[in-house]
Amino acid sequence: QAMSGLMEATGEPDGAPTVVGEAVSDVVAGLFASWATLAALLQARATGQGQQVDVAMFDTTLSFLATSVARYLFTGRPARRVGNRHPLSAPFGVYRAGDGHFALAVLNNKLFAAALQAMELGSLAGDPRFASDESRSAHEPALREAIEAWAGRHEVAQVVAALDAAGVPAAPIWNIAQALESPQSQARGLLGAVQDPRLPGLRLPTQPVHFSGAAPNRAERAPALGEHTEALLSQWLGRGAEAIAALRASGALGTAGAAPSFPSH
Repeated sequence: QAMSGLMEATGEPDGAPTVVGEAVSDVVAGLFASWATLAALLQARATGQGQQVDVAMFDTTLSFLATSVARYLFTGRPARRVGNRHPLSAPFGVYRAGDGHFALAVLNNKLFAAALQAMELGSLAGDPRFASDESRSAHEPALREAIEAWAGRHEVAQVVAALDAAGVPAAPIWNIAQALESPQSQARGLLGAVQDPRLPGLRLPTQPVHFSGAAPNRAERAPALGEHTEALLSQWLGRGAEAIAALRASGALGTAGAAPSFPSH
């Protein structure tokens, strides 16, 4: 995050570079590695030739910064910290309402006109400062003041409902509990119940992609230590029952006769 430019582009304008509140580089590198591996497997199937897949966290994080990279390549200017707003468009960011904050995403004049109507700010429609996305971004503080003056008289739910009814992208700011327990998460099956006697009531994340014609996504418990040892030895390595018994008696598969133990935490 520090070396890719992500932290330099994150935070308040007069504040320090800010680390993103999640291990994004680890996840992004894993995602790039997964599709690269699938591409290599596809080539191997087609040509019979395998290859090494070389993935670096710095490379993948830098490639992930689409806005910052494009800004530099086409303008020569590095990304700048702008706080809770989009670096190029407005109104696009996080705004304060009467009981919290909401996110608003306006990228063109059509959406801006609809947002003004929904927020009862029609008087701004003819203001030259807000005539284009570029000029709105340049005068974002004045635009923010007008938006928050209106939103401050309403609750977040009311603000989002009004904007949503007008076709303007807007959303409440949820914490992780609200996101995981939301109707969207439930409808998409993003958490699955898992039967594990060690952890009653356990729920785990499912993978988020759905495939047509496939069974619904589900989560599985982690296997216990040594749970599949005998199956792997017999099915994958062709060891017979006597050979496996001898390995277990010798202690090669753990203490003979001892059941796996699990940490209390």
